[in-house]
Amino acid sequence: MSTSIDLLAFGTFGIPNGFKQTFFLNNPNSRYLKSFDLNTNAITIYPQANLYSIRKEVANGAKALSYTQYSFAREQHSDRGGTFIGSSITFFNTNCEEPLVISCLDEFHADIIAEQRNIINHVLQVKHSDELIVREPKDLNKLDLNFKALDATLFQKTRNNFLVVYCDLSSELNLFLQKSAYLLSDFDTIYFTDSVDIANYVIEKGLYTFINSEQFLAEIEKRKAAKEIERFEQQKSKNPSFQKNKNTSPEKNTPEEITPRNWDVSIFQKKVNQNKLIAEHNDLVKKYNELKAQLKQLSNSKPKTDNPFESPDISYPEEEDTSILSSYQFWRGLSIVLLLTCGYAGYREYERYNAVSTAPTVAVTPVLPAPIPVAPPKVEIPPLNPLPKSVLKEKDIAYTFKNSTIQNQTADSVVNLIFAKNKTDITSIYGNQKPAYKAELIKRNPECFKDDKVICTFLKNIPSAQ
Repeated sequence: MSTSIDLLAFGTFGIPNGFKQTFFLNNPNSRYLKSFDLNTNAITIYPQANLYSIRKEVANGAKALSYTQYSFAREQHSDRGGTFIGSSITFFNTNCEEPLVISCLDEFHADIIAEQRNIINHVLQVKHSDELIVREPKDLNKLDLNFKALDATLFQKTRNNFLVVYCDLSSELNLFLQKSAYLLSDFDTIYFTDSVDIANYVIEKGLYTFINSEQFLAEIEKRKAAKEIERFEQQKSKNPSFQKNKNTSPEKNTPEEITPRNWDVSIFQKKVNQNKLIAEHNDLVKKYNELKAQLKQLSNSKPKTDNPFESPDISYPEEEDTSILSSYQFWRGLSIVLLLTCGYAGYREYERYNAVSTAPTVAVTPVLPAPIPVAPPKVEIPPLNPLPKSVLKEKDIAYTFKNSTIQNQTADSVVNLIFAKNKTDITSIYGNQKPAYKAELIKRNPECFKDDKVICTFLKNIPSAQ
């Protein structure tokens, strides 16, 4: 078997061993892996509940990625809640296609639970993980043939953050595991469950980040968009065409080197046309001034008469028709003025257009969408199982609340007090159903609860299984 994989089995075995985990393929890096124990202050496992996880870590310098499954199991001679048995497939410096991994993991885990030498009716029959009877999944060798590259950037930081995703395991688990790489840079372990009890427990404790399927997919899309922007920025920084050219003058100041090096040719051509138009404009202005001076000189040379309506008697040489000359000079001057005006207007319009078209492009950094607020899914709490047969007697109620003031206490605090004082009648049966028990308690004493707080000094109807 490849040294890139190991199979693990673990569980909570009670006194004297507690939690233990064993590696069955003896990978040299496995003994450096962290514990697969659950932090029951943040998350716990219930009967019939399903819980998977994907976890990253660095073990003995190797990048380890673990796919894990948990199931409820009681310790011998103990009714303590939250105990479990679990199994894991760990990859070192590589990874594999998730559907094949989960298929092997499900087979490995199911064989452990089905083996009666390991567990009977959810009760562990062994006292240490070394004693568990395990069998390799039949498709374990296929993992060697389907390795894929491991994203090393996921292991750059250890954040000690945990995420719990409430989803449909039967249809979404494989897809969500494949997409988890986008979030493992921010979380060390991501749990997946379809259990209402686990969801409510995580929400109540509030130590792990909790999201549902829709929020998970939205976060993935946000991370994918951010990664595309980052990839674009990296390509942009490597592509010379995106860089601002600081060499704006030619290396050789010679007439034959007309186009400056590294300039955009179209921009240079626009510059040449602009200079040409300015020169033509200046030439027209010069000619206009000369023509204006000539017209003024001709006007001053005409003799004046006292009668404005009488034509002056002026003798001109026969070869020169002054009326024709004056008309010609006038219209020629007017044409030049109009041409000059149109030319100058055209130049101003061209100058405006050129300023817009050659304006530098300003890079706009896209604004990432705001993080999606994490909201718990709308889950319904199932009724107590089995349904309470009676209520506590008055003497038992008095014993329960003796030396305790329950008014203004939270409903959870009161439930914890009831469980602590009634281990036989209540805790032994409903120890793993606190949310459901709290709902039943409020239902039977509606006048004593407001905004999840107790407003009475005494509770009369306390459900009991006995």
